[in-house]
Amino acid sequence: MTLGVCTLSSCGKDDEPTNKTDTEKFEPTLKSVYELKLGKDFFKVVSKVDIYYYDGTETLKTETLTSGTSWSKTITASSFPAKFGVKAVATPRNASDIADGTYDLKSSLWFKVVKATSVNSEKSKTNASEWLSGYDYDNQVYTYTKEQLSTLDSEDWSAGGWYEVYDSSFNETTSGRW
Repeated sequence: MTLGVCTLSSCGKDDEPTNKTDTEKFEPTLKSVYELKLGKDFFKVVSKVDIYYYDGTETLKTETLTSGTSWSKTITASSFPAKFGVKAVATPRNASDIADGTYDLKSSLWFKVVKATSVNSEKSKTNASEWLSGYDYDNQVYTYTKEQLSTLDSEDWSAGGWYEVYDSSFNETTSGRW
């Protein structure tokens, strides 16, 4: 059997200055990233996508897309409780406005919450990130015909809708669906 010994020593003096200053403080911070990806044909069959998201507070914000294939938003919260969540709701076009054919509607809605603890001072800034929670919604059917589109209901045109609330110790206190 081998026994190992490890010794740690410091060559500095106790009276040497450190990097810490009186202005240095710990700032608990949470960051949330929301991301929506849409298939290339999405707006051929949809007139708009309303995106509802919490901005780190109880405030629910809305943005509307009428073109493009992606949307993303990064939210940072340093006051607590912090609330995060996202939901996307598409408004389909009238069937008479959709040409016959097959459409690529692959889409995903992505949401994550990251703990980004910070120490700020006049001399340095350090960050550490830890993934806390999140979800990814990815539809399983990617191509639709005009006839298949007519069978979809309002739930088929909606994704997400989960929210999470965190306290200043980064504990999830509440979660649910809206």
